[in-house]
Amino acid sequence: MTLRHCHITGKKTTLAIYDALMQARIPQSAARGVAEALEKDMEALLATKTDLRLLGAETASSFERVWRCFDQMEHRFAQVYQRFEQIDQRFEQIDKRFEQIDKRFEQVDQRFDLLDQRS
Repeated sequence: MTLRHCHITGKKTTLAIYDALMQARIPQSAARGVAEALEKDMEALLATKTDLRLLGAETASSFERVWRCFDQMEHRFAQVYQRFEQIDQRFEQIDKRFEQIDKRFEQVDQRFDLLDQRS
């Protein structure tokens, strides 16, 4: 059985190389060895359309996970920002209370001053 009839190879390139080597009067075993080595290298080293599609799908899936993580982080940052806004509002309320307390102390001081002036 010659390589050109073998189902294992099925690739036009390796068959063409084999045929060219045979026409150049290279011994059949050597031509077969070269063609099989070429086929093996091509299968191991060259990406097929299926390989590229799988890689594309895996890459897209990875990017999708990364974007989901970014979306989650943005959501968390928005929550943190909102919480800081709430804290700022609470501090504003506390500042207003301190202002009211300061005013009351001023009033108390004024009353003491009046009492001191009367005595």
